[in-house]
Amino acid sequence: MYDMRISLIIFLLLCCGIASAQYKIKGTITNTNTEVVSFATVQASINNKLLSYTITDANGYYSLELKKPGLYTIKITHIGYLPVEEPLTILENNAQTVKNYTLTEDTESLGEVILKFDPKVMRVNTDTITYNLQKLTDGTENSLADVLDKLPGVKLNPSGQITVNGKVIKKLLIDGEELFKKQHRTTAESITSEMIEGVRYLDKFKDFGNIRGFDNKQMRALDISIKDKFKNRITGDVKVQGGYANKAFGHTNLYRLGGRLKIGFIGDWNNLGKQSITSYEYEQLTNTTDKEDFNSSSLTIQQDNETPKFFDPTIDVSRRENTFGAASFIYKPTENFKVSLLNLSSNTVQKQRFLIQRNFFEDEAIFQEENRAIDSDFFLNTSIVEMGYQPSDRSFFSYTINYSPKNANDQQSINNRTGDTDTEFFQKYKNSGYKLDQQLSFVTKISNKTLLKWSGLAEMQELDNDIDIKSSQPFLGLDFNNDFALTQQQDQDTKRFGYELQTSTKFEYTKLGFYQGVLFSKDDFANNVIEDNNFNTIVDTDRTDSYIGLMYRGRISRRLKYKADVAYRYLFFKRFDEVFDEYLFLPKLSIDYTINAAKRLDLGYSYDVKLPASKFINDSPIVNNYFTLSSASAIQQDQIFPSHTLTASFSSFKASTGANFFVFGNYSYFPEFLSSSSFLDMQNVINRQNIIGNDRHRTILGVNTDNRFRKLKLNLFINTSWLFNQEENQISLQDNIAKTSRFKQKIGVYSRFRKGINYSAGVEYEITKYTTTVNEIETKSSATKPYLYFTGTLFNKKLLWSFGGEYAIYKTDRTQTEILDIKPSITYTLNDNWKFIIEGNNVLNVDTSEITENINTVNYTESRISNTLEGYLVFGAYYRLK
Repeated sequence: MYDMRISLIIFLLLCCGIASAQYKIKGTITNTNTEVVSFATVQASINNKLLSYTITDANGYYSLELKKPGLYTIKITHIGYLPVEEPLTILENNAQTVKNYTLTEDTESLGEVILKFDPKVMRVNTDTITYNLQKLTDGTENSLADVLDKLPGVKLNPSGQITVNGKVIKKLLIDGEELFKKQHRTTAESITSEMIEGVRYLDKFKDFGNIRGFDNKQMRALDISIKDKFKNRITGDVKVQGGYANKAFGHTNLYRLGGRLKIGFIGDWNNLGKQSITSYEYEQLTNTTDKEDFNSSSLTIQQDNETPKFFDPTIDVSRRENTFGAASFIYKPTENFKVSLLNLSSNTVQKQRFLIQRNFFEDEAIFQEENRAIDSDFFLNTSIVEMGYQPSDRSFFSYTINYSPKNANDQQSINNRTGDTDTEFFQKYKNSGYKLDQQLSFVTKISNKTLLKWSGLAEMQELDNDIDIKSSQPFLGLDFNNDFALTQQQDQDTKRFGYELQTSTKFEYTKLGFYQGVLFSKDDFANNVIEDNNFNTIVDTDRTDSYIGLMYRGRISRRLKYKADVAYRYLFFKRFDEVFDEYLFLPKLSIDYTINAAKRLDLGYSYDVKLPASKFINDSPIVNNYFTLSSASAIQQDQIFPSHTLTASFSSFKASTGANFFVFGNYSYFPEFLSSSSFLDMQNVINRQNIIGNDRHRTILGVNTDNRFRKLKLNLFINTSWLFNQEENQISLQDNIAKTSRFKQKIGVYSRFRKGINYSAGVEYEITKYTTTVNEIETKSSATKPYLYFTGTLFNKKLLWSFGGEYAIYKTDRTQTEILDIKPSITYTLNDNWKFIIEGNNVLNVDTSEITENINTVNYTESRISNTLEGYLVFGAYYRLK
């Protein structure tokens, strides 16, 4: 009986094994030169329904598992190669099939492969760079951000922008998809290094919706492939820390990658002062209109200039608490349809403290001292839904909707001393509103050489900006009741809708495009002070922008290419019941000289115009703060501001060492621009007026270089930039030329030892100079930050440690402050799931620290001493989900 039960159990187990058996396809992908093709996408489908897919490894090997036999369509794609699509029959009695494929280079997009594979650093051809992570990383990296920091030519800026050899990437792809849209910094910090299989830079990535044989969805992208063991299941991590003075940090990442459904979630709370989102990321998220779909660059000056202050990367914040959450869903049930949803929320509460000394350019005898305490809270949310449908390789439909509400409150307690007079002020700013954008696009191939595209948009934005000011005595020279209080309300509403039609025809080496569009917009601005009709302003602008343009892409040689764009624009608008119109001719030109795969020169020129928003054509005064008024604008209703822009850049890098060199320059000239005239009245109130300024010049130059010394196993880098801005304004009816120059340089060395202790050392220096011709005012401020850091491992890399810091010296014309910022970190890896962490920042100043800085405006300069973020030392644990 016992033997019979054992036999029955074995029989059932065998039956279960047979029932769950899978069919497998495996093989190798090579090109026509018999070289293996790494990171190629291999898909298996039946009747256009995707059933399984994978990505080839570094040796070009792939393995696909299928649940049932049948007639499959196998599709292999890779940037720079023509797609391969072939039928393959899987027989019921054949559990394993070996099938190799050969890819043919797409000469239209790639051209000649110039550099061969160097196994030590990277593989480079004209349009693709594949990084050798085994040689570039040492196992001490915790996140994708750490990995990117070690890739030659790749920079993740504090703003969240990623550049490769000086070129800004448009998409950061995780497992082939952009999970969190433009949240590149957040994404890079949440993807753990152990999840990463490989990293590629794609100069001509063709996204979902690209029409075969064209480049309508072509862009720069950084592609991060994920290891198979992290796919098709829930994976992620949780990190919790706490320490002195109730400092705490909590963070979690959850992912479901691979297959047709991809999910990502990031949750974060901290009172350490860390920012969850930057102004660059917020701008990219809320402005979803694709520049490739609409060529109307002459748009109304941005309405919302009340950007929440927590975006500002300055360090004059004494406390900051942030709660952040982001959820992303991407579903692609078939090869023809994809829908994605991103919801992001951030809530920030912060405090600022300032001691201010203010000097006025018009009268140096007037001197103000001010103590200011600011309590702020900011909430923002963004929800984006994108849908794309590609019924065939000849057409594509897409729809995007973006809803972004926000709410910001700023409360300021001010003690002001002017001469012998002390005054208490309480200012409260409230900024709330929303933005709703929708875009619909359709593109189709009408011949083998011509593409037709239609795009429509509808945008709405509503903003309410309110100011409440209370004082212990009269201010702004106004008449009050006994309460000395003022409430101002502002409403800004913007609506825009229209369409653009494009055609693009390709020839052997050139491309010719036409576009035509019409955009209608309405810009309404209203301002009023309760119980004071002198401040009532209502400005409405109705605008129609009709345009037609021609784009031509050509080449003089295989290396020298150019793009010319000429637009003829008719601008019609109505203000204060008056009608104005203007005919404009707007040229653009860009030149791309690719010396070889590692050296490239880019030049560009553009001419554009801008129409001042309704807010800047105010016909009554507006209150800015307790000592500044904006009087009625002097700008003509039909005023249009032209601008000329020149850009140039040169990049060079060596595939064998990773050394890179990048130089860039931008010059902008505005013959006329929005400026201000101001004067200080007898009651020490600044009166400003919007006027037309002449001859504004802005120049930015920079050089970045990173050189590797193999024998010493270290790198030397130099990052230098110089900004110069000159513009005209008026002070007390005198023409004034204001000049600002800023020089920044960071020089350092860092080691790349595979074992032992690594180090990085250098100095960061910045000096800003501001001058005026009225009264010959000159102010200077500088920041000098030498730094030294050491990192190493112990116990077979189970313990990772780092120690170091910077000594920051902040100087202005009046004051100097110094901060020694020590940053220790220890991470102990217990096993594959658990890590224990000790982390600190500015640990010698865990209670308070101060910095000094200069703030320059048209009328005055401020020398500020402000509290900066308190340091912290926290302990915690990290747990990774299997």
